[in-house]
Formats: sequence, C-alpha cells, structure tokens
Amino acid sequence: MPKLTPIEQTYYARIGARIRELRYSAKGRTISQSQLARGLGVKPNTVSRWESGEYRPTAMDLQAIARFLDVPVGRLFLEDEDRSLTGRINKGLRDLSEKDLLEMLMFIKIRGELNSYEGQQLRGSLDQNMEAIRR
Repeated sequence: MPKLTPIEQTYYARIGARIRELRYSAKGRTISQSQLARGLGVKPNTVSRWESGEYRPTAMDLQAIARFLDVPVGRLFLEDEDRSLTGRINKGLRDLSEKDLLEMLMFIKIRGELNSYEGQQLRGSLDQNMEAIRR
C-alpha cells in the first residue's frame, strides 16, 4: 500500500475520529468496537485501525458503517461544527417540537424548494428529526 501524504493522513484520521464519535452517540447509546465489528462482519482490530487512521475504510466500508450506525454516510465526513447551510439548519431543528417541524415542512413544500439540492437535504434533515422525535 503506498504511503499516505500528510493531507491524506489527516483526512483518514478525521474519518476515524468521526467513526469513534458516532459509535458513542449514534442510536442513543454507546456501541463498542466489537459490536460494530460484529455488525459489519469484520474483526474488532479493523475497527480500531480505522479509528486510529492506520487502515483506510473503503467506500463500501463507510456505507456499511453508516447503515449500521443509522446515520447518513455524510456524517462520517462532517466536522462537529458543520457550517454548511444544511448543517446550520440541522442545528436549528434540534430543539423544535414535532408541530414546529411539521409546519416548517409544509412551508417548504408550499414554496416548492424541494426540487433544489439544498431543499432535498433539508427535507431529509426534517424527516430524520421527525423520526427521532417519534422514538
């Protein structure tokens, strides 16, 4: 395997850190490396090496991790403080009641903004927040 550049090392270290963070926060409970490994059909030391940046997870690995943790695959790449429009919207949605989320969703539908890329991301965020509230 070719040696990674410093930028690549930083990139994979960040992905590893996000995997670790999401193991502790996804699904509302902590998931051990062994539990994640069992769910993905890999060895626990593979998860450990992904988290340390020693191993590079493939795109398929990342999809499987996201699916197991029940998060969008993009969450494996986002910083904690997501400054994108969708990230700022998500942050604002966290404390809304179900009624307020439904009102916002209706507003977006009425405005017809769901055809745009950001509108589709917002719809996904709203749907995820609604699902979390219903649990």
